[in-house]
Amino acid sequence: SVRDVLVDREKSDGFFGKEEGEATKLAKFQEMLQAEDSYVDIVQLREASRSGIPDKLRGEVWKNLLGIYPSMESKDRIEHEDTKTQTTVEYDPDLAKEITEEARGFLKQHPAVQKKISLGRLARLVGSVIHSRPKIKYRPGLVHMVGSVVAAVDHWVDTTHVFLRIYDLKTTYMRSHSIGEELAQLLALVRRFLPSLRQVLINEDLSPNRWALPWIQNLLSDSLPLSCTLRLWDAYLSESDGWKLHKFVCLAILATLEEEMQEMDREELHCFLRHLPALDVELLILRAKNMQEGEAANAASAADRKANTAI
Repeated sequence: SVRDVLVDREKSDGFFGKEEGEATKLAKFQEMLQAEDSYVDIVQLREASRSGIPDKLRGEVWKNLLGIYPSMESKDRIEHEDTKTQTTVEYDPDLAKEITEEARGFLKQHPAVQKKISLGRLARLVGSVIHSRPKIKYRPGLVHMVGSVVAAVDHWVDTTHVFLRIYDLKTTYMRSHSIGEELAQLLALVRRFLPSLRQVLINEDLSPNRWALPWIQNLLSDSLPLSCTLRLWDAYLSESDGWKLHKFVCLAILATLEEEMQEMDREELHCFLRHLPALDVELLILRAKNMQEGEAANAASAADRKANTAI
């Protein structure tokens, strides 16, 4: 079965180095980041990041993977960013209230993040992001995406730079197709790989806009537990085309939880899909890559058949 194949690969591949001790992994990353010639080997860093980044170094590793380097001393940067988020962000009072309420809920849900940033500052960071990229329209999930970056970086001052770099990279990938097309591709994959679950969703009349669209827009940050989101984003940032994997990760989540979802009604399904349980992200990524490879092979086979028919 597929599960047996996954388990066999897990054993033979060392399951993304899961047996490696956290202390050993931390030391390995520190060595890469503290190279004597001050040159960080990005290829080596990407390779190591695929098996997960230590929490203590995630912010620094992400900045290196994203090509972000400090341009001024930390104290000056903090003062600069604080001034910028307070003086250049202008949005209407109703929107400010909406952002603040969503940010309050996010911080209440994640006490560790609350220790790193105040409610007002998180709300201003979200406003700063909207101000910096006019194409970004506010949605509640944006708070969770920005909050996830706050959780990853060493200091909140890096949040805007890191988030906007992620946004720009994802936007570059999405130029070839819209969010709507990405959603349509995910639903086509569900139809092909999970026909039984698709029928359950149809029978319960659960619109994809209520669960699949947020998954795509917010990179699962407002649906998965924070630790799972961060590990998943490690994987995306470690690949040059990591965003292509996202819809297959969404598919892998559905495949993993399919059995539990079979007997749920519409509202239960909606609540479950918008507030996912903690999942084994290593297995999700492995399963997603298997599905991605399978889909690519099917597409290549279909293209060959079409070419042969034309001949």
